[in-house]
Amino acid sequence: KVPMYDYGEKENLRKYGQPNSPEYNLTKITAPVALYYGANDLFCVPEDVGKTSSMMQNVVVNKRIPDFNHVDILWGIDVVDLVFNDILKLLEKY
Repeated sequence: KVPMYDYGEKENLRKYGQPNSPEYNLTKITAPVALYYGANDLFCVPEDVGKTSSMMQNVVVNKRIPDFNHVDILWGIDVVDLVFNDILKLLEKY
């Protein structure tokens, strides 16, 4: 489940017409999606990635990166080789 932004009950009622923020319908995503996540990421566990990817119809990459944590996408020494080069190839393809 991926909720939309939660503005708090009062503002949610105004914006969404309900007290809680609604969920995105991931099954409606048709664009190619690339998922990269770190094996040591405490904020992104494999079970959640699996659930999320199973809700989308066009996941083209679902890559678990050993030894990566949540901030290695920003500061990882080998992020260019492990992630960014893949993304550039995907952009050329799609």
